[in-house]
Amino acid sequence: MSEGESRKIIFVICPIGESGSPDRWRSDQILSYIISPVAKDLGYEVVRADKISEPGMITTQIIRQLLEVPLVIADLSGHNPNVFYELAIRHAIRKPVILMIEKGQKIPFDIAGLRTIELVTESFDLGSIEKAKEEMRAHIVSIQENPSKVESPVTTAVVFRDLAEGRPELRLLVQILQKLESMDFAFRYGELRTKGAYGNIHINTQVAPSPIVTVNLGGALNLYFGDVIWSGRTIDLYLSTNGYAALNYTTDKKYGPTFSVADLRASVSKNMVSGDLKYTIGYNWINGMVPTTLEVPGGNYYIKAFDGSTSAVAVTDNYFRIIASFEVDPKYGRSQTPLRLKGFALPANDFANLSYNDGARWVVIKDLHQADLKGAFVYTMLAPDLKEALPAKEQPEGYTTITFRMIVRSTGQTVSDTFRLVS
Repeated sequence: MSEGESRKIIFVICPIGESGSPDRWRSDQILSYIISPVAKDLGYEVVRADKISEPGMITTQIIRQLLEVPLVIADLSGHNPNVFYELAIRHAIRKPVILMIEKGQKIPFDIAGLRTIELVTESFDLGSIEKAKEEMRAHIVSIQENPSKVESPVTTAVVFRDLAEGRPELRLLVQILQKLESMDFAFRYGELRTKGAYGNIHINTQVAPSPIVTVNLGGALNLYFGDVIWSGRTIDLYLSTNGYAALNYTTDKKYGPTFSVADLRASVSKNMVSGDLKYTIGYNWINGMVPTTLEVPGGNYYIKAFDGSTSAVAVTDNYFRIIASFEVDPKYGRSQTPLRLKGFALPANDFANLSYNDGARWVVIKDLHQADLKGAFVYTMLAPDLKEALPAKEQPEGYTTITFRMIVRSTGQTVSDTFRLVS
């Protein structure tokens, strides 16, 4: 008996992501508040893939865990390819596995018949946490009582094989069951093939490869869809951190209005307004803004276009880069007016140095002011009184403009905004 088989270990496979990413935060919360408390109560030790090796390619250590531990928990949220690769290994050896997925996401059809715990991680409220813990406890106890009872596509195939090798009348039953299964597969596969967008979106060009474009939140992005094949009639755009031709419902973020495929293909341009956002659509182009309401950290992103009821999507052939933005709110007022200095799309948890120019020099407001996980911050202060900073003969009359500055620590990016000081 191997060490993994002799110890009570639960091995967790899930979308992990880089340190500080939304995927990492979500996985840490599930591990800390749902899996670990239940496992500890039942006498199990919990191991996650990033605790034994660097995330990424399947390693010997990860495969050893999949082969040897008595129990695996797999989070299918976001349809992460590595998770399904690891799940296939576990199914192949016909050992117990507990499935989880974010509520509202579609379970792939070949495992849709297996019992799956639904998670609600948008709020992580106490009720949803307790419900998930209760279901997980019930699953683990059931496996402990009957560890040889394993449900998976592999075990179903093995049952069919064993039946087919048995009595002649059972062979006919197997043939009927397999025919029904193939009809169901064809129906489901046909649905996948006929619903969803395919092809590459180009950024600021009609031909591949797209250039790497740098924009601020609130900046313009021009998207060309001439190489995309559509099945549906409407288009929703999503911002994503990966270039996979599938939606990740956990991390991909919808933005902008719902567009019409007919408007996109039309030989005339149409202007659209959605709140503060403005777009132009036509001639296979959608030109418009990347909204500040997305609340994402700075970094490299892709655009995905979704037109059906499955997760198949068209995706940009290259990433574009979102960089930090900075603004002063309000834009004018008297000295001692309450101000909010707001930063957007800094790298997650990065720092900013804040200062203003009093007409003679840069005055430090605060160094190393930290942004949050979404790369945002708000710093409050009172508008400075330049009359105290300047000699009497240089004191402004009527109004003057004060320049405020943000310098992002990790990138050195410098962004400025102004405040009109009224005398």
